[in-house]
Amino acid sequence: MNILRVTLMAVFQPNLTSKVLLKAATKHLEAKHRDVLELGCGSGWITKQLLDKFGHQSHNWFLSDISEEAIVESNTNLVPPLAPRDLRVGDGFSPWVGDKFDFIINDIAGIADEIAVASDWYNGVPFKAGVDGLLNTRNVLADLHSYLNPNGVFIAPVISLSNVAEYQDLLSKTFGEVIFENRTLWPLPESLSVQSALLQKLKKDENIILEEKYGKLLAFTEVCICRFVKNGQ
Repeated sequence: MNILRVTLMAVFQPNLTSKVLLKAATKHLEAKHRDVLELGCGSGWITKQLLDKFGHQSHNWFLSDISEEAIVESNTNLVPPLAPRDLRVGDGFSPWVGDKFDFIINDIAGIADEIAVASDWYNGVPFKAGVDGLLNTRNVLADLHSYLNPNGVFIAPVISLSNVAEYQDLLSKTFGEVIFENRTLWPLPESLSVQSALLQKLKKDENIILEEKYGKLLAFTEVCICRFVKNGQ
């Protein structure tokens, strides 16, 4: 009997955050980083750009996403494709139990849920990052010492549509060295900027940071470059 598989999840496509992450990954990826993992890979765009620059043989490349559709699309976009075992479906590190990596790019959803719902960025794409945008981040950082080699590098976006102060505190407790780079300001889309009551509530609770310039509400994205992961965080 033939069974029709119904697509339940859309695939997150590259955006400004993807480009800022790619810039940092290109700068900090070194030959000694043999095993490279992209968490929350979406369409695989970041890894594809790194493959185009560094080549398939320069590193061992691994991707995972909670969406099966994202993994299928990623493998279609990567030419030549990776081995099936190197692309896995699952939440956070769950597909990689027992594996360790030298370079981890974390692009799992990281903005406050109420913002994600009000925007059109996650239509059909799972997010569930919590009221402060850090639920996924906490889960990843809690397990990181089991998956990142001692001299490995972890990079991730820090988006001001989350609780940035709490994020910075989490990073300082997890790593011996944290550097922030590539801060980029960008205007909120009108669909969000008109929701003043929601934005004021989230700002009051410190779950987002916004600036107002030239009559526009501005958020920011930057990248944290993290080294020397501590055990048992």
